[in-house]
Amino acid sequence: GSPLAAKVLGGLLRDKHDHDQWKDVLDSKIWDIPEEKSSIFSILKLSYQYLPSHLKRCFAYCSLFPKDYEFEEKELVLLWIAEGFFQERKGNKPMEDHGDECFRDLLRRSFFQRSSNNESVFVMHDLINDLAQWAARGLCYRLENILDKQFEISTKVRHFSYIRSYYEGMKKFEDFPKDMHLRTFLPLPIKKRGYLTNYIPNCWLPQLRCLRVLSLCGYEIVELPSSIGDLKHLRYLNLSNTRITSLPESTTSLYNLQTLLLKGCNRLIKLPEKIGNLLNLRHLDITDVDLIREMPAGIKELKSLQILSDFFVGKDTTSKIGDLMNLDSLRGTLRISNLENVLDVEDARRANLIGKKNLDALVMKWKPELDDLQVAGSSLDILEMLRPWTTVKEISIDGYVGAKFPTWFGHPSFSNMVLLRIERCKKCTSLPAIGQLPSLRDLALVGLSAVEIIGLEFYGEDCPKPFQSLETLCFEDMQEWKDWIPCKVEYEEFPCLRELSISQCPKLQGKLPHHVPLLEKFSVNGCEQLDVSIPNFPNLHTLEIKGCKGVVSRRTDELCFPKSTILSIPYVKSLTEEFMHGLHGFAKVENLTIDNCKELTSLWQDEFKSLITLDIRGCSSLVNISLTSTLRTLNIEGCSGLKSLSISNCTCLEKASIERCNSLTLISRGQLPQNLKTLNISDCENLQFLADEGEASSNSSSLLEDLFIERCPSLKCLSSSGDLPTTLKRLQIWSCIELTSLSSKNELPTALKDLYVYGCPKMESIANNLPNNASLEYLHIGSCAELKSLPVGLHKLCHLNKIEIWSCPSFVSFPDGGLFPTSLRELSIAGCEKLEAWPNCMPNLNSLRIVDCPSVIYFPEEGYPTSLTSLSFGGENICKQVTVWGLHRLTSLTSLCIDGGIPDWQSFPDEQDGKLTMTLPSSLTQLTIWSIPNIVILSSLGFQNLSALEQLFIRYCPKLASLPEKGLPPSLLRLDIYECPLLKQHCKKGGREWSKIANVPCVEIDYSYSSLPVLQQRLASEPLNIILEFQNTEVISKCAENGRMPF
Repeated sequence: GSPLAAKVLGGLLRDKHDHDQWKDVLDSKIWDIPEEKSSIFSILKLSYQYLPSHLKRCFAYCSLFPKDYEFEEKELVLLWIAEGFFQERKGNKPMEDHGDECFRDLLRRSFFQRSSNNESVFVMHDLINDLAQWAARGLCYRLENILDKQFEISTKVRHFSYIRSYYEGMKKFEDFPKDMHLRTFLPLPIKKRGYLTNYIPNCWLPQLRCLRVLSLCGYEIVELPSSIGDLKHLRYLNLSNTRITSLPESTTSLYNLQTLLLKGCNRLIKLPEKIGNLLNLRHLDITDVDLIREMPAGIKELKSLQILSDFFVGKDTTSKIGDLMNLDSLRGTLRISNLENVLDVEDARRANLIGKKNLDALVMKWKPELDDLQVAGSSLDILEMLRPWTTVKEISIDGYVGAKFPTWFGHPSFSNMVLLRIERCKKCTSLPAIGQLPSLRDLALVGLSAVEIIGLEFYGEDCPKPFQSLETLCFEDMQEWKDWIPCKVEYEEFPCLRELSISQCPKLQGKLPHHVPLLEKFSVNGCEQLDVSIPNFPNLHTLEIKGCKGVVSRRTDELCFPKSTILSIPYVKSLTEEFMHGLHGFAKVENLTIDNCKELTSLWQDEFKSLITLDIRGCSSLVNISLTSTLRTLNIEGCSGLKSLSISNCTCLEKASIERCNSLTLISRGQLPQNLKTLNISDCENLQFLADEGEASSNSSSLLEDLFIERCPSLKCLSSSGDLPTTLKRLQIWSCIELTSLSSKNELPTALKDLYVYGCPKMESIANNLPNNASLEYLHIGSCAELKSLPVGLHKLCHLNKIEIWSCPSFVSFPDGGLFPTSLRELSIAGCEKLEAWPNCMPNLNSLRIVDCPSVIYFPEEGYPTSLTSLSFGGENICKQVTVWGLHRLTSLTSLCIDGGIPDWQSFPDEQDGKLTMTLPSSLTQLTIWSIPNIVILSSLGFQNLSALEQLFIRYCPKLASLPEKGLPPSLLRLDIYECPLLKQHCKKGGREWSKIANVPCVEIDYSYSSLPVLQQRLASEPLNIILEFQNTEVISKCAENGRMPF
C-alpha cells in the first residue's frame, strides 16, 4: 500500500465519528474499480471529494504552486483572503482566523506537510500537487518553463502563476489572449529577485481589470505606473523587495485593497498621503523600510488593520503615536520607532496599546544617541502609558532614555511572555524584576552601560522560583557592570537554563551562578577582570572562554571541559601547568579552539585523549605541539613562534591548515601523518621547502590529495628531494614569488586532476613532460612572467578538459606543434604578448578566448572549430583573420566577445557600401563589444537577424552615440553599458535612445559599487572572465578589498 494514500484516507476518516459516515466511504464507487485499474490517485480523489466545499476551493488554488515549492502559512492565507474564499460577518471571527483553521485542517488531513528542510514552511507531495491541478479544472494555469507553452492558453484561466527567471521579458506573456479575465498574477518563488520588462506593469497588467492578486515582489522595478489605480478589484498587492521610492497616489483609489506588502523596499521614502482611503486594508507590511520617517496622517483611519508591521512617530508633524488609538484589531508584531518624538504623555495614553489584545509581539525603539534631559525625564511616564495587554508574548525595548523602568515591566501578570530583549538603554541604572515572569524563555540584555550591579531586584523580591522557564540568557556590552549578586541559596535561580552568554563586560568580577543544572552552552567573551568558574555541568557540550582573566574551579577534581571548548586567555603559559596538573579536565574534549593565549608555549598530547578538531589562533609564544592520534582536523593561525610541526603521530589527521606562522622555514615529510589528505599553507613568510634535502624521495606512503599554498614569498620548491605525492589530485599555488619549480625532478603526479599556478614570476616550467596516463583535467596558469611553454605530451591527455593561460608575457608556443587532445572543451589565452601561433586541431572545443596576443601571425588553414558555443577574441591581427574565416559559419555559437583590434570600424558590425563585412550568427544569445574606439552607431543591418539575443554588453566605446536605428532585438533581457559617455547621455530617461531600451528588463549603465556583491559572487565561479572583463578598472581592486580573489 501507499503511506501517502493511507495518511490522506486516515485524515478523511478521523473527523467522521458516525458509523453511517464510514459506511458511505466504504460504499463509494471508487472501490468498484478493478484492481488492475485502481491507483493511489483514485484514493486521493476520494479524499478530495469528501472535503467541505470551502476546503475544496482553498486546496484547488494551491495548484498554482509548483512541485516541491516551499510556502508559508501566512503567505497562502493572505492569497485565500484576497480571492474571497472567506466572508467576515460582524461579531464573527476575522477572515485570518478562518484561513488559519482551513490551513490547519488541510495540514491535518495530510494535503500539506512540513518541509524536511525547514519546519516553518510547508510543501505538497507530488501526487497531492497533481490532485490540486486536477481539482482546479482549468481555472489555474502554472507556467514553469517557457517551453511548456505547447497548447493555447484558455480564456477560462482565472489564476496564473509562473516560475520566474532572473530576466523576464515579453516573450513569456506574448501568447496570452487579450480578453483574459485573470484574477491572480503570481510570480514564484516569492522571495526570489529578478528583472522585469517595464512593458508588464506599464502596458500589460493595466489591461487585466479583474485582477485581485498582483505580486511584483523581488523585481528590480523603480516605479509603478499611475494606471495601477485602475485595478479596482485589486485586494492583494505585493511589492516587497522592489526598488520603488514611492507609491503613486492613484494607489489610494484601490478601495478593495486588503493586503499591501512593501517589506524590504529599502528605497521607499514615504507612504501615500491619502492612504486613509483604503478602509478595507487589513495588512500593511513595511518591515525593513528604513527610509520612512513618519506615517501619513490617514493611517488612523485604517480601522480594519490586522497587521501593521511598523509605526514611525513623526517629529513636529501630524504623525503622532495617538494615531494608533482606533487600531484595536492589530495582531502579530508591531514595531514603534522614533519614540523620542513622543513628548506628550497624554498622546502616549491615546495610543491605547493596552486595548490591542491580539498583539503577540511589541518592539519599541528610541534613538539612544539623543541626550535631551526633558525627553529623558518624561520617557518613564510615556513608557508607563505604552503598557501592552498582558497576553503579549514578546517585548523588545531599544534605546529607551529613561533612568528606570515602569511598574508594569516584569510584572508577573504578563504570564504569556516568552521573550524579552532590552537593548541600548544607556541611562538605566537598575533592572526590573524580570525573574517574576513565569513563562519567560529568552532574555537578552545588551548595551545597558549604566548598570553596575545585578542583584536581588533582578530576580524579584520573595520570588521562590525566579526564571523558572528561562532557557537562554545573554548579557552583552555592559561596560560598567561589576558584580552579579546571586540569588538566595534556598532559591533555584535558573532550573531550565540551557544557554548562558556574557560578552564585552570588561569590569565584571566575582562569581557566576552555579545552580544551572541543564546548562548546555556557556560563553564568556571580553570580560578581562573575570575569573571564570566552571563547575561540572553534566549537560554542558559547548564552552567558549575568550579574553578573560582566567579559569578557576571550586574543587580541583571537578574541572572537566565539555566536548566543544573555546579558550582565549591572554596570560596562560601552559595548559598543562595551569589547568591539568594531576587532572583530566581536557580528557573528553573533542573540539577545542585556543585563541589569543599569548603566553602559551606548549601543548601536550597526554591531556587530549579524545580530541578531533583543534583550532589554535594568535598564540605567538607557542613553540611546541605534540598532539593525540585521534585528531582529524588541525588549524593553526598566527602562531609566529612555531618553528616545527610534530604531528606525524596524528594517524587520523585528514585536514591541516597552517596560516601566518612566520618562524616555519620547512615542513618535512616526517612531520606529516601518512593519512593526511588536505594541506593548506598560507602567509608563512619564511617557509622555503615542504621537504628538506635529507629525506628520501619516495612518496608511495602518502595519501595527500589536496595541496593549497598561498602567499609564501620565500618558498622555492614544493619538493626539494624528489617527486610530489603520487596521490595528489588538486594543487593550487598562489603568489609565491620565489617559486621556481614544483619539484626538483620537474614532474607532475599522474593522479593530478586540477593544477592552478598564479603569481609565480620566476617559474619557467610546471613540468618537463606529462606521462600518457596522466589524469589532468583542468590547467590554470596566470601571471607567471618567465613561463615559456607547457609540458610536452599535452596532446596525449585524454581527460584534459580546460586550459587557461593569462598574463604570461614570455609564453611563446604550445608544445607538440600546437596539438591538443580531443577531450579539450575550453581554451582561454590572454596577455601572452609573445605567442605567435593560433592553436589548431581542437575539433570538440566549445569555448575559445584569445585576447591581447599581438604577436600571433600563424593561423590554421581549417579556421576555428565549428563546435564553438562561446568565442572571445581581440587584437587587429586576430580580428582580420576571423573576418576572413567568417563568423556566420559558427551556427552553434551563443556567446561572442570582440575585444578591440578593429580601429577602422565606425559601425558595429562594420558596413561597406550597405553590406556587412562581418555577419553575426543568428544563434547568439550574448554579445560583448569591447574597446572599439571609433564606432559611433550599432548597425541595424547587423542586429536585424539576432532574434535570440538576450544579453548585450558594450564597454569602452567612447564615440558610440546610437543604438540600432530600428531598435534592439525584442528578445533582449539585459543591456550593460560601461564607459560609453555619449551613449550614456542619450540613454537617460527622456533621452534620444530611451525608447529603444525602455522595455529591456535590466539596464545597467556604468557599474556602481552597489553591484559589487554580484561581481564578488561571479568572481567565485568565473574569476578569469571577471578579471579580464574589468582589467584596468577599479572594480577588481574593490571586489578584492574583503579578501583575495579566487583563481
